[in-house]
Amino acid sequence: MLAMRAYELMIIFDGELEDAAIEQHMTEVNAGIATAGGEIKTTDSWGRRKFAYEIDHKTEGFYVVLEILAEGGALDELERSLRLADHVVRHKLIRLPDSEAARRGLLRSLQATGETIALLPVAISYERVPEEATFLTELRGAPAPPMRLGDLLRWSWNAWRGRIDIGRVHLACGRPVRLDLGDDVHATCRDLMAELRSRTVITSWHLRAFLESESASLEGIDLSWLRAAVERRGGRVLPSRFEHPAGPTLERSLRSQLEPFFCAEAAHLYAGNPAIERHLSRLHHLREQMLRPFNWAGYQLREK
Repeated sequence: MLAMRAYELMIIFDGELEDAAIEQHMTEVNAGIATAGGEIKTTDSWGRRKFAYEIDHKTEGFYVVLEILAEGGALDELERSLRLADHVVRHKLIRLPDSEAARRGLLRSLQATGETIALLPVAISYERVPEEATFLTELRGAPAPPMRLGDLLRWSWNAWRGRIDIGRVHLACGRPVRLDLGDDVHATCRDLMAELRSRTVITSWHLRAFLESESASLEGIDLSWLRAAVERRGGRVLPSRFEHPAGPTLERSLRSQLEPFFCAEAAHLYAGNPAIERHLSRLHHLREQMLRPFNWAGYQLREK
């Protein structure tokens, strides 16, 4: 049996369809997922939204987003049918990280015991990425190398001898998350991720890398301003001794630790953009101070 994988499926139906027709088409989609052996975890209906530009001579679509657990390749036939369907304007199937499926499977196993479980999230923040060269190779599209015990022991020995420098490593415990038999595992997973994200820290090296990467589109922004903006939202910025550039590929992978602090600005700048709104809706768990707007005086964003 193949491992279960987590997917996100966005479907944009023709906006001229009646609600009853969309409901019928969603029944067919759900049946197709079940036939493929998949399991629908959430269904999020956004309703009708205007397109930023015409798509196939249409100006409006009905958006539905599903989160699915399925074996690899099991949804190929569903994708083919959506691609051929006249009532579907666009669709997009995205595979989520393997850790997402594994985490939900582990939580279900714990839940099946019938006991009340207290889950303690521990956030580990790295300044640099362990096995950075291998990580960068994967980001450029190469397959992940197999994990071998010998490689792990060799890396641990080199790190202990000071031959590997990953900078600062920060560990922090979040608040315990309770899991009962009747709880929604998906919601529990979101709560765990909220605690982990809220305890993640960044360093001044991360901020400098971001500023160097975006220097062409930012005015009036320096390290002091950016640090103050993050800290005002409840974040923590540790000083760094690193001076060398991070490089564009690594910088983009690390900026995920910085971006959630600026959700309010993203919502303001890209109001009405369904992709941005969907991304922000997935960050609903962020703490209130992260969503508090910052003072816009002193800088402007240039359109790219």
